[in-house]
Amino acid sequence: MEFMEYSVPSSISIKQEEKVILVGHSLGGLVISKAMETFPEKISVAVFLTAFMPNALQEIKYPDIFKEGSRGDSIYTYGQGTKGASTNFMFGPRYISSNLYDLSSPEDLALASMLARPIRIFSADDMSKQMTMSKQKYESVKRVYIIAELDKGIPKDFQRWVIEKDSVDDVKENAGSDHMVMMSRPQELFACLQEIAGGA
Repeated sequence: MEFMEYSVPSSISIKQEEKVILVGHSLGGLVISKAMETFPEKISVAVFLTAFMPNALQEIKYPDIFKEGSRGDSIYTYGQGTKGASTNFMFGPRYISSNLYDLSSPEDLALASMLARPIRIFSADDMSKQMTMSKQKYESVKRVYIIAELDKGIPKDFQRWVIEKDSVDDVKENAGSDHMVMMSRPQELFACLQEIAGGA
């Protein structure tokens, strides 16, 4: 399955006369970027919530995000044999608790650990083809980035670097939040999204 198959179906379901606000969290930033390039006229604003943006992938290869040994006790599988590159990745329980949900409630952490599923590692070639963005489409959509202040999964310095590589219209910061902003600081995130929607 190619990356395109993950991102296009949700965009197709938007009615012609409607415009939406898209929010992409973490790797979801790449999904909404593809939607922006495919259907820019349907999107009033795109919100990147401690997320990856496509221009950063010009310097970082997508598979390197999941480089073995960089994510603690996370698990790798090899769908093409052990001599090939890893094809799937799943966050390990210690990595989840220490780096993703470290400021979230124990209940949210327990549920996340139970629901953890493998992530497909797309090839660098596939991502290079799929994540080519244009000024006429992708860059025509208003972009807002929300920084998660205490994120250990995508640290604040890295988030700032992503913003520098892919210029945005506005930057906001959610103070005191871990990677899972919607769990650790939900009310603050809701207020921030309301403010963004009001200015869309």
